[in-house]
Amino acid sequence: MHREVSLHRDFFAVVNHAFAFTGALANCQSSLFVTAPKRMEALSGSCLHIPCNFSTKPGEELNSMRPISGVWVINPRTFGSDVIFNSSSTVNRYPLSLTGNLRQNDCTTLFSNLTRSYTNTYFFRIENQPFRASAFCDPLQITVKGKKVFIFLKQFLILFLQKHIYSPASSSVRLYFGTSVL
Repeated sequence: MHREVSLHRDFFAVVNHAFAFTGALANCQSSLFVTAPKRMEALSGSCLHIPCNFSTKPGEELNSMRPISGVWVINPRTFGSDVIFNSSSTVNRYPLSLTGNLRQNDCTTLFSNLTRSYTNTYFFRIENQPFRASAFCDPLQITVKGKKVFIFLKQFLILFLQKHIYSPASSSVRLYFGTSVL
């Protein structure tokens, strides 16, 4: 009986936490808003193109005379060690490149050479002194899946081509595979 009560208590704790998090997003207060997919998936080893635009809260404008930096973070509440990319830095923790023009509110980003360890929730941030804000209300969940299906298809294609395209004039069939871009 004690175990059953404990399971019910744990279940309700998880449900309460989920609703509290959902409610926090519903009442989210932020000065930066991002329009981007909420969830994206990609294969390990591939690239991920993240279409992204941003806007600021009315009355909080960017200063076009000052440098603008785009920053991707994992946890925007503890800014610092969770920065994975800063467009104003030449050394970044993750292989991202900002392909959009921040002066045109375009934060489109290319995430290269994904690994499963990059599965996480990401937040975008703008730094344009004195304006600095993170898009707390607009998280992006990226899920990176393994290459098992890709490897199977690659092996199948090699066997198929060797069986159906092999000619006596050539002693082997050579196939070259590059990195895919989603």
